[in-house]
Amino acid sequence: MRVWWCNQSRTWTEEFEKGVVSSSSEGTRLKYRRMVGEAKIGDIVVHYRSGRGVVAFSQAKENGISYSRVEKKRIGLYGDGWEFKTAYLPLEHPVPLSKIAQPIFDLQIVDGPIIKANRELRVRQDYFMRLSDAALDIILKALNRVDSAKRGSILAVETARQPPKTLPDLASAMEGLVTEAKYLSRSRNRKIRDQVLQESKGICAVCDIDFSKEFGGKGIRALQVHHKLQLAASDEPRNTEPGDLAVVCASCHCIVHLNPKKAMSILEVRAMRTGEAMNTVRRPSDR
Repeated sequence: MRVWWCNQSRTWTEEFEKGVVSSSSEGTRLKYRRMVGEAKIGDIVVHYRSGRGVVAFSQAKENGISYSRVEKKRIGLYGDGWEFKTAYLPLEHPVPLSKIAQPIFDLQIVDGPIIKANRELRVRQDYFMRLSDAALDIILKALNRVDSAKRGSILAVETARQPPKTLPDLASAMEGLVTEAKYLSRSRNRKIRDQVLQESKGICAVCDIDFSKEFGGKGIRALQVHHKLQLAASDEPRNTEPGDLAVVCASCHCIVHLNPKKAMSILEVRAMRTGEAMNTVRRPSDR
């Protein structure tokens, strides 16, 4: 696992929304754009915006690739260049450059992001640069001082840094083989699904969290439509009314269906979550 620094002042919004780091091959000083193509799965990226500081971390979900306008399979954001998909972890409170510039500069990282000009430290005006584990430690410590409540962000990055404890058996770990399978699924009505999602106003019927306000408004994608009476409980098709549905987040939906053969009711799961004593809540032995 390697660590990178990415300057995204003008490109932040589009790249964050698409979940990528992308650079163009047009222009000069391509060295620090071409490095995007050197990223590997699992690498950690520190995202910096001018005037704001470190605004996010991310972890690469694929190796960096080179692409071209003429390629059919993948079109980059900026024409010809380099790109990789990454999982962003935005920070509520950015880490100011003033808190990390000097200690990172002191590490003397080759092709690093912090340079000295006119006796002042500043960020190199390039796109994608190298960092180190020591530099990442500096940023994480500064993040903890900026907002101790964001310890979850620190733990997420620390977890990403940990190598596997044991190497998997290659035979048992093989995945991705193409096989042919046939399965049956029950049809859903898109119109009524969209209606109840809109009427929910982004709030999960179990945990009451307003997902329209989570993850910069993108948390609403975690909401799912639940059939109070499972479709699988009947062999015949039936008409579905809005009152037959409930909007729940993915986590709560998983708990609703702990027993695949008999889903729990919304009230039962709410009671489990709040710890209320309700006779309708089944014990683990009853599932």
